[in-house]
Amino acid sequence: MITRPRALPQATETKSAVSLAQVEAWYDEYASAVLGLASYILDDRRIAEAVTIEVFVAAQREGAMWSHGRCRDRLLALTRSHAVRRIREQGHARPTRRFRRTTWPLNQLQPLHRDLIHAAYFEGDTVDDLVLRFGMSRPEVLAAMRDGMADVGCAVARRDAQQVDGRSDDHRGGRA
Repeated sequence: MITRPRALPQATETKSAVSLAQVEAWYDEYASAVLGLASYILDDRRIAEAVTIEVFVAAQREGAMWSHGRCRDRLLALTRSHAVRRIREQGHARPTRRFRRTTWPLNQLQPLHRDLIHAAYFEGDTVDDLVLRFGMSRPEVLAAMRDGMADVGCAVARRDAQQVDGRSDDHRGGRA
């Protein structure tokens, strides 16, 4: 169980800011998920804890624009964005082993699916950014992302089946 810091830093007041009590309630409910995702991406608990605080400060600033049901999704999207920014700031020249393990299935995809997923998950583009970048409609982007993620799932399943069967695989070379 993650415990809330004594006081969350207050965000600069804006029209869309939410109350500190609301942010504390979100923290109590979603901090474990936010910290877990940040820890997974960053592979460093100390930095992940700092990112978790950053996410909730950002949530206070812009949270009034969120619908209640989408709060968790938005917090996790903010977490990914903040974690990716931290990685870029640290200037990692070599991807971590976890990053390679996560990205190898992209080599199995059609170029459009690979480029869309890479831009969304590793460059931090939003769906609206992808629409502009790839010159597609929003439904086309969402359908291509869904199809690409389904293909990633198939690639992972193939690799897992090979490992169970005892066959070797070379996922760094792009083969499943």
